[in-house]
Amino acid sequence: MSSRIWMRMRRARQTGSIWPGKAFGIRSGLKLRYSWQVTLASGSQGPMRVLKFVCDGADLMAVPISEVPFFDGMSGEDLAEIMLLTRTKTFAAGQQVFKEDDDPDGLYVVLSGLFRVYVLSRGVGMPKKVLASLKQGAHVGEFGLIDGQPRSASLECESAGDLLFLPAPAFVKIVGSRAGVAKTVTENLCRAITNQKGMIYKTEELKQRIRSGQIPPTVDNMKALCKMLRVSNYTISRS
Repeated sequence: MSSRIWMRMRRARQTGSIWPGKAFGIRSGLKLRYSWQVTLASGSQGPMRVLKFVCDGADLMAVPISEVPFFDGMSGEDLAEIMLLTRTKTFAAGQQVFKEDDDPDGLYVVLSGLFRVYVLSRGVGMPKKVLASLKQGAHVGEFGLIDGQPRSASLECESAGDLLFLPAPAFVKIVGSRAGVAKTVTENLCRAITNQKGMIYKTEELKQRIRSGQIPPTVDNMKALCKMLRVSNYTISRS
């Protein structure tokens, strides 16, 4: 880490301020600079925290932090630490980002373009089953950040665009070193399970612990919670 970045991080910690960071990407042989900033924006229910992205000096988008499950509720300092690890990846129309059963590499957030999530239908010659079309601000791959399980679906580029990429190993390292990140991620996973329709719990005690957020924020517990969500999502996608 450069001394300049380190000093900015130190000042942010001392003052409690939120400061901008940078991620870089390449497209058509030209270097495009994406900058980001944690800031406040007006929402239907009042001010809300957003990740604001700027490309080449022009506003690109603002993603409500509450819409990225693993980030919701994190402190500005924790978010800044995570965003320092991101970079951009560029894809052409028809290009594969990853395939079902691939080893997970990280979390993706759509900066531009259109991306398709799909699974292969059962039976020879059957068409792909499209699960979702991801537009600007959408995300995919959050479970793989924690549990390291193979991809449950495929992702391909439908219309040329850029993805913000957070590598899984870097995120796991932060979870292990920053108690605030671990606590927030565990709470968000518990909330996601509670809100999932048709969720099956092994015991009534586990159900109550999850619904009350009384799960210790360990990596093993996060993996177990991710597994519960994966099983439920797989059942829904194949039904």
